[in-house]
Amino acid sequence: MRPYPMIQTDRLFLRPFFITDAKDVQELAGDRQVSDMLFTFDPSQNGISQQWIIDQHEFFEQGKWVNLAITESPLGIVIGSVGLDIDPEHNQAEIAYWLGKMYWGKGYATEAARATLEYGFEELHLHRVYARFLARNPASGRVLKKIGMTWEGRLRQHLEKNGIHEDLEVMGILKQEFLERRSE
Repeated sequence: MRPYPMIQTDRLFLRPFFITDAKDVQELAGDRQVSDMLFTFDPSQNGISQQWIIDQHEFFEQGKWVNLAITESPLGIVIGSVGLDIDPEHNQAEIAYWLGKMYWGKGYATEAARATLEYGFEELHLHRVYARFLARNPASGRVLKKIGMTWEGRLRQHLEKNGIHEDLEVMGILKQEFLERRSE
């Protein structure tokens, strides 16, 4: 069993999720303003958060996914999530994140995403990382721009959420671009 990564930044600690985090995940990500921007799971339903955490550990062991709890200290409560959905065949991953509403606007998403991007390129040796986000969520696009990603396009009405077809924006960064920007 390979060790799950733990990453420390200036203000945050990124660690594996524990099953005891399920209540916090359900409460934070289940907030309507947070869950409305998610398109991977619906944490508001009972039992979904626990299964999501269990699945993360299984997918990590299979080399398909690394998802980390965002906390303010090593044993702190969860304030959000950041992760990489890995495509080993093409040596790339999709980065995704969310934060509890009370933690918005503090730069935590940018800090966590930047550290996860660095982990993906340096430890997983990925060639490319990309992100998709709902077009009606420009704050997510600003986070991605701050970590060096560039806009690649729009997938028109690509996702149906709550009976509405949503546009998805796509941004990405290559390892070489990441290394060049880091050395500036």
